[in-house]
Amino acid sequence: MINKLINDPGVLEGYSEDGGGTQLVPDYLARPSSVEELQEIVKYCAAESIPITPTGARTCDTGSGLTDKGLILSNEKRKKILEINEDQGFCDVEPGIYLYDLKQELKGRGFFYPPDPSSEKIATLGGTVATNAAGARSFKYGQTADHVIGMEVVLADGSKEWVANYQGTKCTTGPASLQQLGRLFVGSEGIFGVFSKFRLKIYPESFETFAICAYFKTTEDMHAFNRDINAGLYEAVSPRSLEFMDESCLNLIKNSGKFPQVPETGSCTVILEQEFQAEQQERYLMAWLDVLEKAGAIVEDTVVADSDGKIAELRELRHYPPSRIWEMGKQVQSEGGKKVSTDWAVPVNQLEAMMEKAEPLCESFGFPKERVFRYAHLGDGHPHYNFVPRNHQETKNALELRKELSKLALQFGGTIAGEHGVGKFRKELFYMEKAHLKMRLMRSLKEELDPNGLFSPGNITT
Repeated sequence: MINKLINDPGVLEGYSEDGGGTQLVPDYLARPSSVEELQEIVKYCAAESIPITPTGARTCDTGSGLTDKGLILSNEKRKKILEINEDQGFCDVEPGIYLYDLKQELKGRGFFYPPDPSSEKIATLGGTVATNAAGARSFKYGQTADHVIGMEVVLADGSKEWVANYQGTKCTTGPASLQQLGRLFVGSEGIFGVFSKFRLKIYPESFETFAICAYFKTTEDMHAFNRDINAGLYEAVSPRSLEFMDESCLNLIKNSGKFPQVPETGSCTVILEQEFQAEQQERYLMAWLDVLEKAGAIVEDTVVADSDGKIAELRELRHYPPSRIWEMGKQVQSEGGKKVSTDWAVPVNQLEAMMEKAEPLCESFGFPKERVFRYAHLGDGHPHYNFVPRNHQETKNALELRKELSKLALQFGGTIAGEHGVGKFRKELFYMEKAHLKMRLMRSLKEELDPNGLFSPGNITT
């Protein structure tokens, strides 16, 4: 079995960095091509006391898919769609498939799978389940956990177990949470076992979609619009996503020269998507234009995307700031700089107050308004604040600022991590939540499922 473990430094280097720029070089790498081979590797590592850290495509920035202790285990060779059951509405899939590839295959059959993190073209399905990923459509459809029926997991003794979320009408055989056993593994960041196969809910794509990009003169107008949508005050519309970008992000976009359609006016923008049946398109479009005008949007600058190509252009616009900020972070890495981002979320009715408090806090740590890039999930009360510190001292300041912003979010009834998880580098933030019972239960589960600490050392509470 030792010949299944790769220790070539050049190969290991390719598995040593994640989306946050953190580098941890593993001792070994394994890329099993079957569940039997996966089980053999786990048994061997257990016998030899070699820690195992499952990894996906490492698009996250928490370090959960990295290690400098033992083996990195990648399921990249296991990316088959095993079954698509259209009648019963599920598909069985191996963990190494890219999320985008799965969704394209489903789309060709008239189905869809809702989770849509911005990294979906380069993120593996296994990674999205491990972190309970979300994305823009979580506004309507929720997170990954809401669409996982069950999964096959290889445990620390090399055995495989099917864990599922109960799909019956009623059940009283023990605590309700244990009827949804699969949910214990979604978001577990590799600390309980290695994913081998998933069964996912899929849905008929019996609708069409258009998108709208609307610009607001003030953030106050944008927040009022968001609160009114969430409160259901506009019954004529029903968005599946509400994303935003601030003025700093818009300036990045304008300076790129790639998006001439972006107007000079407006201090922030909202990009939304609306599902509709064919005969409803005109009604929804007119309703949205009316809603946006009442909400104070700059109607003459509003962009409507009513084809796949135009919707793709708006998504490219929305995804440009994250990719550009990542590039900016890489450019200053040699000086001790990097991209630092937040993942806190608050109840949507607290979002404006939270962001108002955040402004002077950012300034006090040396990040004035123009050096803070805010974007993401407006409708969920889940903006990502991004900083690009240029040297070691600024990076230290940015990490301390992230801590203070997370502490503030908790005061507003929120969480420190809305979709990226805890990993190795946000445990200090997690401990601030003072979720003592949750931690005790997780540690008890870890002791039961992985008593020798084989899996993902350093992740979450381990």
